[in-house]
Amino acid sequence: MGNMGFPVTALRTMARNEALDMFPRFVDANSVVMVSNREGKHDIWRMDVRNGRAERLTNFPGGTIRMLTVARGAQVAAFQRNSRIYTLDLRTRAVNEVAIRTPEDSRRNPELELTLTSGISDMAASPDGKRLIAGARGELFLLPGTGGTTRRVTTNPGPDGQPQWIDDKTVLYTAAKPDGKRTLRTMTITGEDTLWREDPQDVMGALISPDRKWVAFHRGDREVVVAPIDGKGGTVVATGDFATGYNGGHSFSWSPDSQWLVLTRSLTRSVTIEVVKRDGSERMEVTKVGKSASTPIFTADGRHIAFIGVEGLDYNEARGGAVPLMIIDLQAAPIRFSEDDLDKLDEAPAARTEAAVTVSIDKEGLATRRRRVIGSSTSEGVTGYWPAATGGTLFANVGGQF
Repeated sequence: MGNMGFPVTALRTMARNEALDMFPRFVDANSVVMVSNREGKHDIWRMDVRNGRAERLTNFPGGTIRMLTVARGAQVAAFQRNSRIYTLDLRTRAVNEVAIRTPEDSRRNPELELTLTSGISDMAASPDGKRLIAGARGELFLLPGTGGTTRRVTTNPGPDGQPQWIDDKTVLYTAAKPDGKRTLRTMTITGEDTLWREDPQDVMGALISPDRKWVAFHRGDREVVVAPIDGKGGTVVATGDFATGYNGGHSFSWSPDSQWLVLTRSLTRSVTIEVVKRDGSERMEVTKVGKSASTPIFTADGRHIAFIGVEGLDYNEARGGAVPLMIIDLQAAPIRFSEDDLDKLDEAPAARTEAAVTVSIDKEGLATRRRRVIGSSTSEGVTGYWPAATGGTLFANVGGQF
């Protein structure tokens, strides 16, 4: 670094070192400030032009300093460091960051209006059939059971879904907090929203029992919990790999008498279909599937369990569309003799009654009572199934047909 007189006639070197000295600025006739890395990092230094002696004014831990300038009358220097602006009082050596605030000049409308005519991810009908609750794009919407005016009923920043009706006026649903934590909340049709359950782990995928007194739900990806309808307490009835809850589904279904859950539990090389008591007091394996199994369901009469299973040595049957529908008979078939049709011709037919359903499981020979009912060829793959309202009938989507 050197100084020059005007006109430029004589040059005098003021500093001889290996450092990089930059942006020199006169403070007065006898001193300049500059940016230098004399001690291995960028700082502001002051030098006496008469003898070349320099002293460090700042002590930053690192970073890059540039664009140094000086307001002589105010004895203040300003500079840029790491994309921020600072001032340096040359008398006190105090450094202050300059806060720069500018208004946003966005020309985009912060609100986007959407008309949704598709993309429904959840749907549930109220017990009296008068209302539907639908989920789309992470929000819930209320509409008449016959269709018509739609009203948005959630405004949570996180996604909401998996709605279930507690009664004709109240919905239980999964809501994600701003940090992503999943909770269970209730909401009335008038918009009253209340926290129903929040645990240290995520809680989601609630399924209400047919008698509407109990709620089964996933807690994290390892537990299935059953709690009273008020959300207080609860019992862990099953543990295992239940990642389905995080994907918006359920690993379990209720029995029609609200006493049992049937669920899938993944093992290292297979999947088991199991039933567990509502209070966790009893658990039994119903069958085992080689590759994968869908969420099993009870028939409305409580006598059968249905599921879609992939049993082969590889997944070719799934790729080819021949995914079969399996039925497990919970009760052994009555013994019939070859001449019963003759011997019982005069017997009066048994009277049909509408007695309350009670699930009873005959453990003896249970593993042998599994049968494939649909899906014996590549053209008969099953993609969906659900029970009829009464009896042992099932509806299924087979090859795109019901």
